Amino acid sequence: MMRDARKIDYLIDKDPFEALQWPRPKPSRPDPFTEEERDKIIIHFRVKRPLYYPFVYTLFWTGMRPSEALALRWEDIDLRRSRISITKSRYMEAKSNTKTAASERELDLLLRVIEVLKALKPLHIEEGKHVFINQEGEPLNFHTWRR
Repeated sequence: MMRDARKIDYLIDKDPFEALQWPRPKPSRPDPFTEEERDKIIIHFRVKRPLYYPFVYTLFWTGMRPSEALALRWEDIDLRRSRISITKSRYMEAKSNTKTAASERELDLLLRVIEVLKALKPLHIEEGKHVFINQEGEPLNFHTWRR
């Protein structure tokens, strides 16, 4: 708000925060799953939670954020060209932009992901239909999946 207020001359003429020294945060190092852990997780979902298996599988083999995968619609996927277009995200049941502008991208799909998505794809697709849906045909809920 302060940054925007400074754009209007008569509201604020000086930055009240300019004397503050902001410490540079130290980013934590990534701690990815090992190949063995990844495979165990994928097998668990395939056997115990098959509804979520394509979602989890796609996350692992594309590197997409969960919010990006939850926003995927069938028109974002070109199985013939082996490509996914990431242009939006979905969090708290609401469609949004991707986390950053640089997050908008196209991904090449591995054959194994294409096979999983082909098995998931319905014969007749309504325009705007989400890829990852629950038993009622509604988009997966991130918090339900996470639980």
